[in-house]
Amino acid sequence: MRPAKEVHYTKKMTLDQVLTFSFSNLFKQFGAYSQWLLLSLIIVVVNLIPVGIVLMGIDFSGNIPVYAAPEEIFNNVDVGMIGLATVFFIVAILIDIFFAFYSSAWFYRAGLDGYDDIKRSFGERINVGFKDLGPVAAASLLIGIIVFAFMLPYLVTNMIGTLSENAVMEGISVVLYVIYLVAVYIISVRLSCVFGLILDGNEGVIESIKTSWAMTKGRFWRIFGYMLLIGILAGLLILVLVIPLVILWTVTAVANFTPALLGITIIFSIVGYMVMICMQLGISTSMPIAVYKLLCIEHAEDLPTSVETEGTTVSLSKEASSEETSTDEPPVDKAPMDDEIKF
Repeated sequence: MRPAKEVHYTKKMTLDQVLTFSFSNLFKQFGAYSQWLLLSLIIVVVNLIPVGIVLMGIDFSGNIPVYAAPEEIFNNVDVGMIGLATVFFIVAILIDIFFAFYSSAWFYRAGLDGYDDIKRSFGERINVGFKDLGPVAAASLLIGIIVFAFMLPYLVTNMIGTLSENAVMEGISVVLYVIYLVAVYIISVRLSCVFGLILDGNEGVIESIKTSWAMTKGRFWRIFGYMLLIGILAGLLILVLVIPLVILWTVTAVANFTPALLGITIIFSIVGYMVMICMQLGISTSMPIAVYKLLCIEHAEDLPTSVETEGTTVSLSKEASSEETSTDEPPVDKAPMDDEIKF
């Protein structure tokens, strides 16, 4: 049996605690997020390779009109270049899918590191990201399948109603869409602790889903309210970054898209867009990690005083935050519990 992990919990989950952790984590794990930005920019370059290949294959000597239709442009593209660009495009899509799962693992681990005040080097974080990739991808796919199961009836009825111009089917699709939205909100709240349980508690995917559902029982509206508030605050924070980009594009348009100014605008837009995604991912993953950490001790109130697993009796006291195990091994001194969060 793996040794019990020393973790500092709090007895209550309050708004100021969740807010403090979710936003302070952006600064505590600035290194992790800046490292992710470097990786993401490399992915952007990979995605631009197919476009560059196509541009290299265009014969610009044929006086292509400025506002030429796409077919006029692609008639001048070398067939071999199109084939090569297609291969790179497929590879880029596969890399994007992999990087999406890898990013989730990266940010959830960064959230846990921020809570436990752990710093990692770039190489260590890359290795940890690969280690966490499998369970995070499996959980993401399973949750995605569950969400899609609620979305599928809406898609089918909406398609039938649109193609047949059947008002009844279109009305049913609207009702099913509302049910789908409600299901998404319920799932996002009740399964908010899944990734924390997988990465921090080393639980399996199915086990973590069951545990998260139990941990959040009776706390839906509180967690939902926290998520909504933090989402609004994060949106306002991102809006601060969007406004300068809008001004920059307006200036570029007024200057008739001067090549030099256009190039600078595109570069700043790409960087700004990746920074916004980074902030959004950082906040959206820090908040569930905060909920997971803060609910762990509350969850003990819903469990029996002790459970037996793998021949070992585990004590689940309301007043203790560490596991008491009775084994043949010598007793280990327990660390005292702090009633406040340790950042």
